[in-house]
Amino acid sequence: IKSLFDKDIQDLKILDVGCSTGEFLNYMFNFNINRNNDNLFGIEPSSYAANLATKESINIIDDNDKVQFFDLIIYRGTIQYIPDPFISLKKSYISLKPGGKIVFLATPNIRSLYYFLFKTLPFLEDPFMYWIPSDQNLKLFLENLGFKKIEIFYPYLDTPYSNPLIDFPRFIIKLITGKGKFPFPGNLIWISAEK
Repeated sequence: IKSLFDKDIQDLKILDVGCSTGEFLNYMFNFNINRNNDNLFGIEPSSYAANLATKESINIIDDNDKVQFFDLIIYRGTIQYIPDPFISLKKSYISLKPGGKIVFLATPNIRSLYYFLFKTLPFLEDPFMYWIPSDQNLKLFLENLGFKKIEIFYPYLDTPYSNPLIDFPRFIIKLITGKGKFPFPGNLIWISAEK
């Protein structure tokens, strides 16, 4: 994420949509003692997690209704849990400053081979999800909103969960038995885009 910006990220206004307890924001952006924590924001529906995030100096907001306010908006494994994901994405576009970035991390991809064959992904929680994106439909929606410089990454090998020597044999076993859950290339996507 830090490589997306030419300037010092210490002064960026950042929103994490579905920030949980704020650990990710603090880990990624609160590494400098001079950091202005007034610039770290989160949306979190769980009051328990939101209270913990507040204790971690994350400014919890109920809705993303600001105009050209944020430099960076992050959806980290959350877009599928939002009841109105397209409204949320439109609000994110409006609330980003010109040149601001939106980033999707740990986002499911239903255009993966695993999903094509098994109609699920290892980490999906069906009763809690509203929309499961693919790399292409999320890219198309971002383009239609007006985002540019859209880049898609498939982070399988860059995650601590991948182990090709184990995951590929598991894939063969699942083809035969239909059993098992494991990481696999293409299951997750990272997307970045600029307003």
